[in-house]
Amino acid sequence: MSLKLPYGNGLAACNQHTLKTLKSSGFELIDGGAAKCRKLDSFFYDKLAALGYRGRSLSENLEADWIIAKHIDNDYLSFSYINPIVGSADFIMTEDTFSISGKNILATKIDDGIKHKIKVGPSAAKNIAFIFKNKETF
Repeated sequence: MSLKLPYGNGLAACNQHTLKTLKSSGFELIDGGAAKCRKLDSFFYDKLAALGYRGRSLSENLEADWIIAKHIDNDYLSFSYINPIVGSADFIMTEDTFSISGKNILATKIDDGIKHKIKVGPSAAKNIAFIFKNKETF
């Protein structure tokens, strides 16, 4: 990473197994943290329930992280909303498919073209906006 993030790196708060998996898949991790997306959380909930998660176990495993990473081979930035048990929703950070306004991200999912609204905290939003604005330098 060539630029310092305005509010530091939040990857320490993310699921460490997820981070290791992304690194081993050829991604350079830039930043990450906690986020909420009603539509995706509902999808993750259904998948966890289908896997047999119930009650407290279900709610404890519903958390998802956002992670911005750069694919080492392709040189593009991706934004992912990841639940370590059931998978991820992945987005490419381009002017046509990704925007951030305040604490809200509006992004188009790669695999199906559906737009999702993802909410992050104020510091995370400032880091994400900074990364998006300076994406060519990462």
